Amino acid sequence: MPFPVAPYESCSFCLDLSGDRECAFVAENEFAAAEVNERQYEQGAMLIIPKNHRETILDMREHEVDAVDRLPKRMRMA
Repeated sequence: MPFPVAPYESCSFCLDLSGDRECAFVAENEFAAAEVNERQYEQGAMLIIPKNHRETILDMREHEVDAVDRLPKRMRMA
């Protein structure tokens, strides 16, 4: 079932991944990256994002979902 998303000019996560916008990456794997949340409410809050642009989580492939799931589990051991 399609999930309508309003059009936008650019994706802030894609800008982060391409280096076109300043951000701080903490960790990554082949298909996902963790960056410091610039609007964090709690110390240490991070965003885990897929490296390939996806409109919604429903558009992610199974291997991307797995990669996003594995990354915080690896980081909690650090």
